[in-house]
Amino acid sequence: IEAQYDFIQAHYNLARLSLSENEAAIALASLRRVIEIDPKHTDALNLLGMELGKAGKYAEARTHLENAVKLEPDFSEAHNNLGTVFAATGELEKALHHFNEAVRADPTNEGAVSRIKQVERMQREQRNSRKAPSVP
Repeated sequence: IEAQYDFIQAHYNLARLSLSENEAAIALASLRRVIEIDPKHTDALNLLGMELGKAGKYAEARTHLENAVKLEPDFSEAHNNLGTVFAATGELEKALHHFNEAVRADPTNEGAVSRIKQVERMQREQRNSRKAPSVP
């Protein structure tokens, strides 16, 4: 088991290093390998979800991030990343829920606090645009 942990950790470390070197393909492959070995590795699920979200692969990102928060409900960073994916796809209520969960889990998560304000502003703008009279 210890050797397997070292193997998982080596792949995870390679993924982080690869991301710092802008080698996304290597990082994604390493993260997928970590999850293949240990489907409950929440750090890998979160990091893979975050990177997939950055690449615009929202459905796949959502799957990994939802798994991370199911396994670790107080994982503030994963809630924040999931909120970001929902915001990017226009699912503002879900985004707001996950940003609030991120702050509940970690009140010092300034990124989530900022995103709550952004999503609330977006919701107000949506409501106001629906109320505006149409001009022929």
